[in-house]
Amino acid sequence: MHTLPWKDCSGITIAALMVVLALAALLIAMLCKMRRLKAAFASLAEGERRFHTLVEQAGDGFELLGPDGQILDMNSATCDCLGYARDELLKMNITDIDPIITKEAFSARLAEAIDKPPTTFESIHKRKDGTTFPVEINASVFRLGDVNVSLALTRDISQRRRQLEELDYTNQCFTQALNSRHHVLYRLNVKEGRYDYLSPAFEQMTGYAVDEFKKNRSLDLFREYLHPDDRLRIFAAIDEALLKRDTATVNLDLEYRLMKADGAYCWLRDSTTACFDEQGDLECFFGSAHDITESKLAEKEREQFYTLFMTADDLMCIADPMGAILRANPSCSEILGYSGEELVARPFIDFVHPDDKERTIEEMTQQVRSGRTMSFENRYVRKDGSLRWLSWSAVHNQKDGTTYATARNITERKQAEEERNHLQQQLLHTQKLESLGVLAGGIAHDFNNILTSIIGNADLALIHLDPASPAMINLKRIEKAATRAADLAKQMLAYSGKGRFVVEATDINLLVEELKHILQVSISKKAVMNYNLARSLPAVDADATQIRQVVMNLVINASEALGEKDGVINITTGSVQCDGNYPQETWPTDTVLQGPYVFVEVADTGCGMSPETVSKIFDPFFTTKFTGRGLGMAAVLGIVRGHKGTIKVGSESGKGSVFTVLLPASDKAPNVTLPSPSAEDGWCKKKGKVLVVDDEDEVRNIGCEMLESLGFTPLSAANGREALEVFRNAPDIDFAILDLTMPQMDGEQCFRELRQLDPELQIVMASGYSEYEVAPKFIGMGLAGFVEKPFKLATLKKAIGELLLKNHQA
Repeated sequence: MHTLPWKDCSGITIAALMVVLALAALLIAMLCKMRRLKAAFASLAEGERRFHTLVEQAGDGFELLGPDGQILDMNSATCDCLGYARDELLKMNITDIDPIITKEAFSARLAEAIDKPPTTFESIHKRKDGTTFPVEINASVFRLGDVNVSLALTRDISQRRRQLEELDYTNQCFTQALNSRHHVLYRLNVKEGRYDYLSPAFEQMTGYAVDEFKKNRSLDLFREYLHPDDRLRIFAAIDEALLKRDTATVNLDLEYRLMKADGAYCWLRDSTTACFDEQGDLECFFGSAHDITESKLAEKEREQFYTLFMTADDLMCIADPMGAILRANPSCSEILGYSGEELVARPFIDFVHPDDKERTIEEMTQQVRSGRTMSFENRYVRKDGSLRWLSWSAVHNQKDGTTYATARNITERKQAEEERNHLQQQLLHTQKLESLGVLAGGIAHDFNNILTSIIGNADLALIHLDPASPAMINLKRIEKAATRAADLAKQMLAYSGKGRFVVEATDINLLVEELKHILQVSISKKAVMNYNLARSLPAVDADATQIRQVVMNLVINASEALGEKDGVINITTGSVQCDGNYPQETWPTDTVLQGPYVFVEVADTGCGMSPETVSKIFDPFFTTKFTGRGLGMAAVLGIVRGHKGTIKVGSESGKGSVFTVLLPASDKAPNVTLPSPSAEDGWCKKKGKVLVVDDEDEVRNIGCEMLESLGFTPLSAANGREALEVFRNAPDIDFAILDLTMPQMDGEQCFRELRQLDPELQIVMASGYSEYEVAPKFIGMGLAGFVEKPFKLATLKKAIGELLLKNHQA
């Protein structure tokens, strides 16, 4: 064994000491290294803690992804953003939260990015609730052990996207504003007197080229192109605003007219800001001008419409969808009599006449459905109760349901139309009455000729027949029937106004007094008669018999109107002064009343009549009874018409009727009839020749037979010409009986011709018309007498007796 050659003083060798020292030094070194390692581990742990804290506190997401895209780790921001728990995400793949990428694409991208700088791109992430949001990803790839991993920094860029979109929208709006045809953006450099900027819309709006306008002293051009009426106003407004400024800028809103390149003017609304430099001098105007020409025109139209609305004579109003008046012009108040406050909010249908409401609602409903302009006429009730006719034009606004309407007051036109229609009805009625009168008169005339033969032959047969003969009864029946037919003919003549009237001054009151008894027994026992006879009535020129018939007919009709019910019949007389317009509803309709009239009025409380019935009551043979009994009211009208009078009718169903007969007052005193010599007193046995002239053989023959029975020698002629020939051959004729209506030569002409042959010849006229109608034709011509057809022997004898009596007295 080799031993160390040296030892210390204690006997320990140097070598042993060195070993110990070496071991001690090694131990010390190890202890120091351990301290350094411990410090390093502590520092690393602190760094890791700080890094973890930094990652966890970061607002962006951190994800550590494996080679196939599996999620290896993530921070809390990722969990919060996606809505998943940490444990859920550790089980998921990147494709579960990124719908755009696939596993294959991720692996390929990972392989390409190894050892390359981090890349930034955008993608879409999907939350747990299914919603998606845009993200910006900063990804780096590195090796962890023996695998490639990716660390992704993910940022939610939804807000940034929105901001970008808003910015883009703002840019679009600004671009649209710059390119707008109706807005001009500008910057006017006041110091240089020209525009630094004018948007393209300026050229489109005014027709001036932007570049050319900017080259010139555009401020001077602006002043020149301003409308003369706007220059002082605009620059005065600018000066006033600049003087009052208390800030670094002054904002102004101006409206003016600018002349365009074609010489026309456009309206501009200019919103501008005056900017000043550091020295306080005006530097520029920056603003936008908007073309408001159309709105100005619309405003002008509105002003014109408002002026028209407020000043129009026609009614104008606006109604809501329910028909309530929203606005009405002053004419509406004037026409309807309500104030504007009273009209507004009330349905317009409230003012419509009750009889027109249903029709008006139907018209409005159809107009709303069709959308067409509606035109109609209806009546409105004013506040004072009077009526107004309005002609409407209305249109319905389909958008808001309002109705715009105008109406014209056509009351006067309607009254004129009503009056014109009334006059037309009067004319038609008059023409109808005249036509029927002519027809009735003609029929009656011809009828009387036939009846003359029937009655005359029956009369002669009764004279010559043995009273014990069985034929006597038959002849009397024939005579009675013929007499009734003659009465009907008289009624027809009365209707035609050509009845036989013996006109004299007549006291109407006396006439009614004389009728009281016969009236009382002629009416229903349940009817009460009241008489209201005015005192001191003037007389009327009338045929008393005919007027009695009128009163009788009216009273009997009134009684029949009462039926089986109790009722009252009032007879009233009086006088009235007519001025040509009173009364309006009268028959005949062509009668114009002027001067003093006497009236007799018959009123009842019976069933009354409808307007339709009233319009027909004077038609021949019209009746409201089950069977007619002649001409009735038609005959009454004929009698009244023959007396130059009129009838006023007032009636309403269920309320009775009033008939008022008006006759012209006479200035004569009522006639008092004195006994006159009888025609028999003038009858003598002197016989002679009589010329009978008639175109009807039967009438001529029966006349000759009657004259023979009276002892005369008759000569006959069939017409006027033949009569003249007969007279020339037998000039000793004592008198002639001459028919009025004949062919070839009528009675009137024959009368004149015979008088020329013998001015002293006595001529008696015979006619189916009445003496009242015939006599005026021979006034002043010396007519000797008149015989009305049909006549009996006694009638003819009386007429001849009166003629002979006059001759005897003469």
